[in-house]
Amino acid sequence: MKLHEIKIPTGARRKPKRVGRGESSGYGKTAGKGAKGQNARSGGGKSGGFEGGQMPLKRRLPKKGFHSPFKKKFSLVNVKDLERFDKDLVIDPALMIKEGLIKKLQDGV
Repeated sequence: MKLHEIKIPTGARRKPKRVGRGESSGYGKTAGKGAKGQNARSGGGKSGGFEGGQMPLKRRLPKKGFHSPFKKKFSLVNVKDLERFDKDLVIDPALMIKEGLIKKLQDGV
């Protein structure tokens, strides 16, 4: 069997359902949406979290968490990147910035 000999199975490629294109198509007039109502309108429908007027779960549950204004932001350096320096050399943040290991000094390294 070669690539050009492969046949597509019947029914594998279905044409898209074209709605609202004439009565004889079976999906004319209301286009399968029923008579009137919210879901028949353009852009109609309910949101994913709608529960029929009941307070949605997302609003029933309490909010959780916050962002600390005192959070420390550290510059990360991999140990493998430090191996290229001499063993007796003192590595400080200024040297790391100069070598391009970190962009700027934040709250620490």
